[in-house]
Amino acid sequence: MNSEKQKFVAHLLKKLEETDYVVLKHLDEKTDIDSNADIDLLIAPKEVTPILEFANNFPTVDKILTHNTKSMVQACIYFQGGDFLQLDFLFKLVRKQFEYLDTKAVFSNNKKSEGGYLTYSKDQLLEHVVLFNFLNFGRVPDKYIQHFTSLPEKEQSELLQNFNTKYTTDLQSFEQLSNFNPSIRTNLVNYLKKMPQNSITNRIKHFAEYTIDKVTGVFDKSGKIITFSGVDGAGKSTIIDLVKNELATKYRRKVVVLRHRPSLLPILSAWRYGKTNAEKRTVQNLPHSGKNSSKISSMFRFFYYYFDYLFGQFYIYTKYVLRDYIVLYDRYYFDFIIDGKRSNLNIPTWISKGLYRFIYKPELNFFLFADANVIYKRKQEMPVTMIKELTENYCSLFNELNQNSAGKNNYLNIENIKKEDTLNTVINHCKKII
Repeated sequence: MNSEKQKFVAHLLKKLEETDYVVLKHLDEKTDIDSNADIDLLIAPKEVTPILEFANNFPTVDKILTHNTKSMVQACIYFQGGDFLQLDFLFKLVRKQFEYLDTKAVFSNNKKSEGGYLTYSKDQLLEHVVLFNFLNFGRVPDKYIQHFTSLPEKEQSELLQNFNTKYTTDLQSFEQLSNFNPSIRTNLVNYLKKMPQNSITNRIKHFAEYTIDKVTGVFDKSGKIITFSGVDGAGKSTIIDLVKNELATKYRRKVVVLRHRPSLLPILSAWRYGKTNAEKRTVQNLPHSGKNSSKISSMFRFFYYYFDYLFGQFYIYTKYVLRDYIVLYDRYYFDFIIDGKRSNLNIPTWISKGLYRFIYKPELNFFLFADANVIYKRKQEMPVTMIKELTENYCSLFNELNQNSAGKNNYLNIENIKKEDTLNTVINHCKKII
């Protein structure tokens, strides 16, 4: 049975029959467009609005987020059943200062594939993937190498010969494109400089547009911070791994996982033992095994880590959020409020709780919990009574913070019984903010 996304793509292709377009970088002309991958379309700017209106009115589309630049519109389409599709509408094929394929030539040479959609020739496909990746100082991805090497030998030879003649390169096989070669890039750039579209004036214009897009894009990004808290053994790490994979593969998001805090400052023991040895000692020691009972020592430790949060939050925001990353915290500041002993702290709760007001408030915070006896069977690190107490305190804190969050509902207690159910719940909440 076709998914809602596949049905949408089928209707999209019928809608596209009303206009000129070219499907880019699709590898098998005999099959339907792969709805599990991003779809790149070369199209005139005026044609995008009607297509987006069509998509918005499609019965199973939940929401569409768009990101506009001078050369393209990127549409992220979320379906009611959980499917996701990224559509890139490209007006010209440009990278920084260079237009690397002649748009008019691509349109004039387009052809109907056996799958029923308009695409370009294998020569243009080869040029596209080589130029795009080498201009970015990268290699051609394996899937394209495998595609070209699977063609009949005669066809492979003709493609290489045509490419070498046009760009004065000396490729003997497609495998040579598996690694970045500066000399190949130089030849490509020399050819591009001779194109009318890449005159000095146009290159300055292209680069100015690229710079403006990068600067304005900072304010048009949707990077987010999401935290996961939980008693050791509640299944938190497993869920984080699943969420990371789902966001990265299905929703095409850049994801980074951070442990507990920004870590702008090293762990305290690093000043004494060195970073490597300190990390080894931390791994070897069980949580809650610290013997610190000194109020003065605890206050020093707390404020050391508090300043890491206070100043590190700007570092994380600049490094990741402004660059459109989803930041997943495996534990967050809430541990200092509820479970200070885990960080070898012995301080009054009112201090750590009161100072939370100056810490960055993540867009979503999940507390994962499970039956205390189940947790104890997984990890015999704390008695059942302590597990129950910590769970109750975390739930109370999250309920309180949620009541004070002006209706945002971004502090959520989730009982982690079946990981599939927990994952679906978490992802459904994430979809509302990404």
